[in-house]
Amino acid sequence: MSLLMLSSFWVYMIALIVVGISKYKNNNASEFYLGNKKSDKYVTGISAQISVYGGYIFLTLPGMIYAFGANKAWIAAGLFLGTVVNWIVVPKRLKKYTTKKNNTITIPEYLNSRFDDKKGVTQFVCAFIIMFFLIIMSACTFVTLGKVLAYITNLDYSGALIICMIVIMIYVAVGGYNAVCLTDYIQGLLCFIGIFSISIVAIMLMGKEYIVPNIYHSGIEGSTVQFLNVFEKDGNRLGVLEIISQIVVGFGICGLPQGAIRFMGAKDGKTLVKSSRVAIVWSLAVITCSCVVGVIGRAYLYPNVLGTDNNAFEYIYLEITKKAFLKDVNSPFVAGILLCSAVAGIMAVLDSQILTGASSVANDIICGLFFKKVSDKVQVTIGRIAVVIITGFSGIFALLFDINVNEVLVDCWSCMGCIFGPVIILSLYWKRMNKYGTISGMIFSIISVFLWQHLECFELNGTMVSPEVYYGINAIHVGLIVCIVSILLVSLVTKPLSKENIEEFTDIMKDNFQ
Repeated sequence: MSLLMLSSFWVYMIALIVVGISKYKNNNASEFYLGNKKSDKYVTGISAQISVYGGYIFLTLPGMIYAFGANKAWIAAGLFLGTVVNWIVVPKRLKKYTTKKNNTITIPEYLNSRFDDKKGVTQFVCAFIIMFFLIIMSACTFVTLGKVLAYITNLDYSGALIICMIVIMIYVAVGGYNAVCLTDYIQGLLCFIGIFSISIVAIMLMGKEYIVPNIYHSGIEGSTVQFLNVFEKDGNRLGVLEIISQIVVGFGICGLPQGAIRFMGAKDGKTLVKSSRVAIVWSLAVITCSCVVGVIGRAYLYPNVLGTDNNAFEYIYLEITKKAFLKDVNSPFVAGILLCSAVAGIMAVLDSQILTGASSVANDIICGLFFKKVSDKVQVTIGRIAVVIITGFSGIFALLFDINVNEVLVDCWSCMGCIFGPVIILSLYWKRMNKYGTISGMIFSIISVFLWQHLECFELNGTMVSPEVYYGINAIHVGLIVCIVSILLVSLVTKPLSKENIEEFTDIMKDNFQ
C-alpha cells in the first residue's frame, strides 16, 4: 500500500477523533445522548440514514446485484420505500410526544412514559432487548470493519480491528451524540461522493459500448438482458412472493432505535420536515448508485470475476476503486479517500449502535432503575463508561470468536426490524395500546423469528429444513405479523390505560407542534 493511500486513512481516523474531542462538553444525559435536541436538518437527515444503511450500500447490495443479477434490486426498492414510510409516519409524532411528555431521551424511556409504567418493566424489557441485539450487531459490524480495513490496507485483521475499536471508543465516549451525529453526517457525505464517483468513473474509463458485451462474457447465466431484468431469476420469472419478500426486508429500518433517536434529537418539528426531504433525496441517490455499481462492476472488472466463496462479491466497490484509481488513473490518494467512504459507512452504523446500546445500559437500566437521583455529571460519566464497555466487549467478541456475520446479522435485523417498527408506530397512533401488548409483541416476535429461521421441522429433498427455507418466506414477515397481532390482541384483552393517560396522549397529538 502506497504512502499516499495510507495517509488518507490516517487523516480520516484522526479527523474522527478531533471531532469527538471538539464535542467533549456534555453537561447532562440529554446532551450526551441527544445533543440537547438541537440537530439541524442536514445532520438529522443524513446521519439518520447512514446509521441504518451503512456498509450495506457499499458491500451487500451492490455485491448481490453483481453476483445474482438485477432481480436483487427489489431489496433496494424496499429500503427506499421503508425509508419514505419511516420519515412520513414516525418523526414528527415521536418528537412531539418525547418533547411534551417528560422530555424523554431514549426509546425505552419513551415507551415507559407512553404507557405510564410506574414499575419500569416496559423500560427494562425494551432496554434489555436493545442492549442484547445491538451488542451482537456491533460485534458483527466490527468483524466486517476489520476485514474491510485489512483488505484495503494489507494490515493484519486483528490490528485493523483494534485500531477501529480505539478510534470509535475515543470519539463516541468523549463526544457522545453530537460527535456521532456530526461524524455520521460527514461520513454520509463521503459515502455519497464515493458511491456516485465510482459509478460514473467506471463507465468513463471502460466506455459504455463495452458494458453489454463484458457482462455477457463475465460468466452470467443466460443473456445480458436476463441479467439486467428485475423480473427474472436464473432464467425464470421472478415470483410475486419473492418480490414482496425482498421489499418487506427493507421495511426493517422502520423504528430501528439508532435511527429513531435522530428524530428525537432534531431541533423541532419544522426541522424534521426539512430533514425528511434531505434523507429521502440522499437515500434515493445513494441506493440508485449502489445498484449501478453492482451492474457496472460486472462489466468493468471483467475478465476478473468475483466469486461467491466467502462472499467475495461483496468487495466489488473496493475492487472497482482499486482498479480505477490504482491501475487506470494511478491516483493513490484519491483511491484512499474513496476507499475510506466504504469504511465510513460501516463506522457510521457502528458508532450509532454503540451509543444507542450504551444509552439503554446507562440511562434506562443503571440510572433509570437503580440510581435515579445521581447528578448530571455522574450520568454522563456512567454513559461514557458504558460506551467503553460495549465497544470493548463487542470488539473482543469479534476478535475471539468466528462469527457467521451474514447469518447473525439477518437474525438480528429481522428481530429488531419486526419489533420496533410496529411497536413505535402503533404507540404513536393507537391510544388503546398498553404495556402488556407492547411487551408481549416484542417477546413473541423474537420467538417467532428464531423458530421460523432455525427450527428444522420440514423435509425438503430428503433434508430437514426450517419453515423459512421450506416456504420461502422471510422471517421478518412472520415477525411483523406476530408482533402486530400480539400487540392488538393482548392490548384489547388486558386493562386499558387510565382515562387521564389517554386524554393526555390525545391532547399531545392534537397539539400543533412546530
